[in-house]
Amino acid sequence: MKARPWESALTLNGSWAYSPIPNKSKKELLRDLFSSAQGNGNVLLSWGAHWDGRFEQAQKDLLLDMGGWLKKYGYAFYETKGGPWMPGKWGGATYKGNKVYLYVYDWNNGEIKLPALPDNSVVSSRYLNVEGKK
Repeated sequence: MKARPWESALTLNGSWAYSPIPNKSKKELLRDLFSSAQGNGNVLLSWGAHWDGRFEQAQKDLLLDMGGWLKKYGYAFYETKGGPWMPGKWGGATYKGNKVYLYVYDWNNGEIKLPALPDNSVVSSRYLNVEGKK
């Protein structure tokens, strides 16, 4: 993991100014956030307004949807550090205190194999759904 703070400057839809380009999905944006957190980074997310200062309703709705997800599950993201495992194609991990949070992008046929923690202290797990489906 990086020992110093860093930041990724990303856009909502690939453009730094207003553009009719379709927005990234909530899943893609949250993955960008999680990927940065796994490496002890931060995200600066940018999007552009129309010439008259208005923002697209779809962009506002997307950001509010992300905010709702973070309000509900932010404890698994805010104030965490990257680790204890290095990120990989499967996803990555963060931790806070004695809790580890896995962000899984590729279940590899329903199985992920990770090295044991030094004290073998994992006693439970739970699933947080990025897509909001039950």
